[in-house]
Amino acid sequence: MIVYQNLAYCRFLFLWSFLYVFDIVKFSPLFSLLIVIIIELNMDKYYMNRNKRYGIIISEIYLVIMLILKNRKLYLIENTIAIMLYCGILLLMETNIIKLYNNQLLVDDRIYSEETYWNYLARTWNSFFYQLVFIGNLGGKFSGDINEKLGS
Repeated sequence: MIVYQNLAYCRFLFLWSFLYVFDIVKFSPLFSLLIVIIIELNMDKYYMNRNKRYGIIISEIYLVIMLILKNRKLYLIENTIAIMLYCGILLLMETNIIKLYNNQLLVDDRIYSEETYWNYLARTWNSFFYQLVFIGNLGGKFSGDINEKLGS
């Protein structure tokens, strides 16, 4: 079963950002991250508490500042290719970006609507790295509660 929270684009953007800052990757996710922030700021996530919502937005803004301090270049072509690859990976995982964000992640957000930003951070990153390291992929089962709600 898929742990949909592990497929969120922001998870990959954060990893990509740190790989860029440490010169492991040669192009920045700045453009993608700016788009994500604009979308986040314009979404009405009434089901999410303020602590978690603002924590997510502030952490993304800090990441943008970190990237801008390194280099302001947007790498439009590279970011376009990255989002296309991401959408292709989602299709291989039998979902798509619309379904993921409007259904599957929405279920997760509602289940954990009262968690703080720090609890959210610990839960999502622990799951992400656990699956990456111990299961070897991001599509394996880690926590069944969301998958059970979705009927996967």
